[in-house]
Amino acid sequence: QKGVDKKGNAIAYDYAEKINSTVFPGMQGGPHNHIIAGLSVALKQAASVEFREYQEQVVANAAALATEMQKFGFNLVSGGTENHLMLVDLKNKGVNGSKVEKVCELASITLNKNTVPGDKSAMNPSGLRIGSPAMTSRGCTEEDFRRVARFLNRAVDIALEVQKRVGSSKQAAFNKFIEEHDIPEIEELRREMVPHTLRTSPKYKHMMSWLRSNTSEQRSLISRQLHQLVESSILEAGTALERRAAARARLGLPAATGHAGSSLKVLDEAY
Repeated sequence: QKGVDKKGNAIAYDYAEKINSTVFPGMQGGPHNHIIAGLSVALKQAASVEFREYQEQVVANAAALATEMQKFGFNLVSGGTENHLMLVDLKNKGVNGSKVEKVCELASITLNKNTVPGDKSAMNPSGLRIGSPAMTSRGCTEEDFRRVARFLNRAVDIALEVQKRVGSSKQAAFNKFIEEHDIPEIEELRREMVPHTLRTSPKYKHMMSWLRSNTSEQRSLISRQLHQLVESSILEAGTALERRAAARARLGLPAATGHAGSSLKVLDEAY
């Protein structure tokens, strides 16, 4: 029973209809070969030992992140997590989820604001929802997620500092200020964080292995691909030219597009 109507009559849950409609026509609305193939691959992967190990790592990583966040004084709704995500209550930090989300977005950290118990507005909620599957897919383990907690703690501190500079509690004023001013702390966080995430990327690891084991021509090709990976990861805002110039400057590369002969040395120094 999920409640009662105005007359006090019981209102029962209708799970059967929802389940049946989800299966058909939701997932089995016709003999569409591409859907059958996709479901077959997904089910085969879900039945594998590797997928089970991956899911166990997802849960372990979320637990490690939750524990580390609590060490930094963050309150977690439900007191922790036993699945792939957690909900952080920022009320005790003095800043809302929308502002921290904005800082994280500019630092190339993906998470989202979320309401927590006691909130009155979904537009300016007090919480953050954080999940572990994406970074687990990149090969991250518990130690990596403890480092992620440190990044997130810094993002919250930055949001608090920017909030003080703005001098207003309004979200619109915060967004305008952060978009119109250079915030060195955000740039510093991004520069420190992105190389770490690249190191955990299977694509990055594969390329670095090949850089050291293949011919000069192959190394040159893969080196250029690595630079493209770095450049596309460091900045997600601004024009393409600005992103390219900023990325090359951070890697110590010349402003103009040049040959990738010294790429391995530059990347080794950067990472």
